[in-house]
Amino acid sequence: MNLSKLSKYVLLLVIVLNSSTLFTQESDNEPDEAFAAFLYRSALYDFAAEEYERLLFSHPNDLKYLKKLIDCYKKTNQRSLIEDRLSLIKLTDPDLQHEYFDLLLIEGKTQTLRQQLSGQDMLLPQKDVDLFTFKSHLLDMDWEEANRIYASNSYPAYSTLMQNVSTRKFKSPAMAGIMSGIIPGLGRVYAKDYIDGLISAVFIAASSVQSYRRFKAQGINSAGGWIYGGVALGFYVSNIYGSVQSAKYYNQKKNEELRKEAYRILSADF
Repeated sequence: MNLSKLSKYVLLLVIVLNSSTLFTQESDNEPDEAFAAFLYRSALYDFAAEEYERLLFSHPNDLKYLKKLIDCYKKTNQRSLIEDRLSLIKLTDPDLQHEYFDLLLIEGKTQTLRQQLSGQDMLLPQKDVDLFTFKSHLLDMDWEEANRIYASNSYPAYSTLMQNVSTRKFKSPAMAGIMSGIIPGLGRVYAKDYIDGLISAVFIAASSVQSYRRFKAQGINSAGGWIYGGVALGFYVSNIYGSVQSAKYYNQKKNEELRKEAYRILSADF
């Protein structure tokens, strides 16, 4: 037994020994339920979860115990145990359905979430369904669909994010390729990949100069001229391809920044 768990057991023993009124405040409840509630109030969520597990075993149809158990798992960040619990039962309670959808969302299972939202057993009001759908599209970086839902609803917590989504500026991969085709390295600079843009320009310029000098000195049959010319051509072509990729990477990075912000906002409610 590790020190952390041992300390919890010691704390639990001290609390119990010094709590003569442990169950008197909840005389209407059975002792096990009162003890579980006491552990929960004492922030001993691991121990409280064990008690609620036992209560659920004895009362499998009592949803209040399941809800408290899930709350304990949330406070101890045991998401997999929540999913295991909720995936094995028919969700006939709106609160539990909401918990399950929250879990799917925080785990990034957006496709599964939307399938559930379009099912026949939906217990949540339409405004909650719309909010879950909106959040799922945010995590999928489907900004157009997310913005369509946002335009018809009021989600103040996401106002700044959606403003950033509306004003975001992406780089055109085609434009980056064309720019580097005209002036080597310029497309990478356009995509804010300054160092690689400078390196590309230097390598292409250097190999081109070497090729020109050898052709000028030795004529068209200069082996060195052809070698350096081939190197220059290779750098030139790869520079165009790299510029396209730099623009795509820039756009991906912008999307990921927005997605991380969306995840930060929605995870704050979990």
